[in-house]
Amino acid sequence: AGVTFRGSAARAATGIKTNFEGPGQVIIDGCHFLTLAEGMHIEGEILTVRRCIFEDISGSAIVVANAPKLGPFAGKSIGDAGEPGTGYNTFMSTIDGPAVVNEREETLALENNDWDTNDPAEIAGRLEGPADYEPFLAKGSGILAASFFCTVWDATRLQPILHAAVALSPSTFDPVTENENGVYAFPVLPEGQYEVAVEASGYLPAEYYVDLVSGAVSSATIPLLPLGGAGEGEGEGEGEGEGEGEGEGEGEGEGEGEGEGDGEGEGEGEGEGEGEGEGEGEGEGEGEGEGEGDGDGCDCPLNRKSGPPAPSDALVSAALCALLVRPKRIPREK
Repeated sequence: AGVTFRGSAARAATGIKTNFEGPGQVIIDGCHFLTLAEGMHIEGEILTVRRCIFEDISGSAIVVANAPKLGPFAGKSIGDAGEPGTGYNTFMSTIDGPAVVNEREETLALENNDWDTNDPAEIAGRLEGPADYEPFLAKGSGILAASFFCTVWDATRLQPILHAAVALSPSTFDPVTENENGVYAFPVLPEGQYEVAVEASGYLPAEYYVDLVSGAVSSATIPLLPLGGAGEGEGEGEGEGEGEGEGEGEGEGEGEGEGEGDGEGEGEGEGEGEGEGEGEGEGEGEGEGEGEGDGDGCDCPLNRKSGPPAPSDALVSAALCALLVRPKRIPREK
């Protein structure tokens, strides 16, 4: 990517000559071809060519040679309006011959490219062989492509989601499903504001808005919530509180757990807990969980669920205990 293929003043050399065959995909991205006889001479599979500039060429920018042993084109990789990873090449008017020559019978897709003109008839006159060049970019806009990369994560497990579909609107692009460890790429896009819609089986869909600037790279991380929430298995909820103080309340605990303590707790949900306090709470989940009370009892560290207290709680507890057990002063006898 980003390589300059520069010939001599004689313009007799070829920048790239390929005869690639087989699975996989070769990408020529952001290269500059100038003072050459041919920019690219393709004898094998079609390459992915995007964001390249062709100028000052004595022959043609791209020649797709006849290859009868090869099957149909693997994809519309020099320019496909439905694929955000292709196109945005610039074919300057300083190309002496046809800008693109296709010697094969199948139509070559050359959509979303800049032909240094806004005249469709002039563009057609610069092509040789079957080719589809519409829609085409406005003159001078090929080098102004924006890029967008979307990372899709599981919001609860904080892991990449590899089976999502990311769609942009408004656009002519198909939803992107290919990704690298949860990163979905739109390498070449026109500037503007887009709505990003993300879907994946087993998750709630999500939407996001992004403003893309010409020539800039933008990114976003979109978390998806699993369907059904996080209420299966063990979990914590809001329910019964634990403490040594006294509390009054009317309440029944719903669920599979039992409450132990010197008082009664009121709450809805499932869970086990020791403590006193009056309050209403809800517990989510199947299984066992501990909850926090909400009631007339104080919310001081002495009236919370068991477990090692935080340092700040320990200081408060010590202060309260000092107040509660303050010794009574005995008057001296005269």
